Amino acid sequence: MQRIFLKIVSIGINASWMILAVLLLRVLFRKSPKWMICLLWVLVGVKLTCPWNIESAMSLVPIQLEATSGYVEKNVNQGVQERAHVHINRNPIVKRSGKENGTVSSLDKKEPVALNDKATTIAMSIWLGVVIVMLLYFFKRCISIYKRTETATHFKENIWESEYATSPFVFGLFRPRIYIPYGMNQENLDFVLAHERTHIRRKDHIVKLAAFFILAVYWFQPLVWIAYISLGRDMELACDEKAAASLDTQGRKKYLLTLLDCTVSSRGESIYPLAFGKVGIKERVICMKKWKKPSFALMIVTLFAVVLVSVGFLTNPKKQETVNAQEAVKKASVDLHESTGADGTMLYYVDDNKIIFGGTYGLFVHDKKSGKITESLNLKEINCEHTQGDAYCDIAADKEGHNVYLHPMSQKKLYTWNLASNKLEVKEYTGSDMWKDNSLNLLRVDNAKQISYRNSNNEEMICKLDENDFTIGKCEYAEYTKNGSKKKEQGLLFQGN
Repeated sequence: MQRIFLKIVSIGINASWMILAVLLLRVLFRKSPKWMICLLWVLVGVKLTCPWNIESAMSLVPIQLEATSGYVEKNVNQGVQERAHVHINRNPIVKRSGKENGTVSSLDKKEPVALNDKATTIAMSIWLGVVIVMLLYFFKRCISIYKRTETATHFKENIWESEYATSPFVFGLFRPRIYIPYGMNQENLDFVLAHERTHIRRKDHIVKLAAFFILAVYWFQPLVWIAYISLGRDMELACDEKAAASLDTQGRKKYLLTLLDCTVSSRGESIYPLAFGKVGIKERVICMKKWKKPSFALMIVTLFAVVLVSVGFLTNPKKQETVNAQEAVKKASVDLHESTGADGTMLYYVDDNKIIFGGTYGLFVHDKKSGKITESLNLKEINCEHTQGDAYCDIAADKEGHNVYLHPMSQKKLYTWNLASNKLEVKEYTGSDMWKDNSLNLLRVDNAKQISYRNSNNEEMICKLDENDFTIGKCEYAEYTKNGSKKKEQGLLFQGN
């Protein structure tokens, strides 16, 4: 449930850019056909309901926030648990002021922020509670309207008269009906029916129903409320424009009088039904007075803007894969008299020639022939020194001992330390568990204090650690045959250093 909640929070916040873009277009192209703006609001709905991350190089979203439930190791006893984190991804094509090529902004460098478990749970509970309340209120209103329209009498076609209809409205999903007050004169009725039938032809009653469900889910996002209100007004304006297109000046004046006659102060029924005289009356009257048939050039420009906003904000920026980006390998510096730490020293790989081992104090390659450390990696410099807690880093070597992979659990990064070239590569990594990535060909070590391997004589050997008093300089290793009867080799890991 937490993952669903965090996904909804991420989508709701990231959709802000598209909502703001549509609101801006709504102002800049106020003389354009409103059905085009309605189309954009529908696409905003698609953005809010699409769980997939559609990436595009043409995305105009400057910053993308992603709240995820990642895996971290709380402690040795509890093992791997989930913990919510917030990641911030910046669009690489957006120009960044005051920067030179190749530099990284402080925002891009910012590590994922771990969220408080208790606060996340409380927020999720509040969110779910409000969603339930809004849906219950919605269904209560629909049942109330349904019961009140049970006494309506059939007028003609799908038109019904009701004493409770203070203003004409559409109600129903698959077979919508138009409800009108008793005693409407024929001229007013013609205008009303032209308006409401346009709603039905355009499936506005379904769009508004879906919009309310989206609003119930994203109630915490103020811009979604603004989008919902704007959608309702733009649908009414679009239907007014459709009616105005077939009327002369005198006809539009009569249409305005009908609109004013149908105006009501109550707002309750507008939660779901499409009411003729309930939404944005002042704005609609002004638009009808100033309405002119849009020019072909304006239609083309508006259409281009709609496409631009659709492609630019409906998609998310491609994640900036740091493909084979190299970082300088900083050697580890240790005090051999210090403690190895709570988890001690761990083995990652052993063969005839070398031992790869490490701990919170660093990662090292021990050469068996010389007895010296030939390579080392400062884990603190890349935030991979933690063996427990939220910033726990998973470390493993491949089965050939050529590469060592480091995956900080709270980050979307994978470090690859190539021992032959002594180069450290880093790339974007979306997997939550690198052990499930078969492409890495990882050596699985069940016991970090001993590793079995086959030597050049095809003998199965076991390399064991002896940490003595957990002092770094006194950490020893010993190798035995499989049955443990014959000791082959032993020595200090830091001997000669």
